[in-house]
Amino acid sequence: MKKIFTLFMLVLLAFILVGCDKDDPIIEAPTTYASATLEFAVFELIENYRTADNYGVKLTSDDGETTLVTEIKMNKTGTAINSMAYTQTGGESDMHVYISENMAYMLTVDGDKIKYSAGATEQAAILSSYGFAKFIEDVEALLLDDAALYAALPASVDVTNNVATFALDLLTYSGTYFTEADSANLKITFTGTAISAIEIEVTKASVVMSNKVEFLGTTAQTVTLPADAASYVAQ
Repeated sequence: MKKIFTLFMLVLLAFILVGCDKDDPIIEAPTTYASATLEFAVFELIENYRTADNYGVKLTSDDGETTLVTEIKMNKTGTAINSMAYTQTGGESDMHVYISENMAYMLTVDGDKIKYSAGATEQAAILSSYGFAKFIEDVEALLLDDAALYAALPASVDVTNNVATFALDLLTYSGTYFTEADSANLKITFTGTAISAIEIEVTKASVVMSNKVEFLGTTAQTVTLPADAASYVAQ
């Protein structure tokens, strides 16, 4: 009986160890990516964020001299904002807008720190000025409204270190966005098989300029008010 029990325990232990050795499946980025699938993938990604109640996005703009970073963390129900953080750093003046418990906290470009009650009307105005649609409109104008962009891309490129880099053929490009560029690249970053960042990189007269949008997820975002929010001047 003791031998049977010992054998049973050894079998059970082996089963447990085999189970523990199994790793979660690793979802890897594709090894190549076709431009024919890119336009719809970008459209689907932007629409997913446009319709999401919760999202985090980040835009890094570099004009060759100054880097401006804009980030949004949004939690809302329809048009009602539960909490939000809109921050902009690196320009001539930092600014931000936070919302928590129907109060808005704002650092203006002039350096003023104010707070005010943010009901439905105020929240609608804030969404119009600082929501995803406003955030993405310039990038969207190129990525979704400029058919010439995709016509000038190579049919397919390799994905290296999770990034697919499409070099535009400026000789065949018939749009207006890159008319004065010496070179232009469209870079797609993958997390697994999903697009997690899109970067437009342009070189003009040896100056490299870029706009990079990072899609940080559509789950609930963590929003923390500025440490001195209580001292903001009520309006």
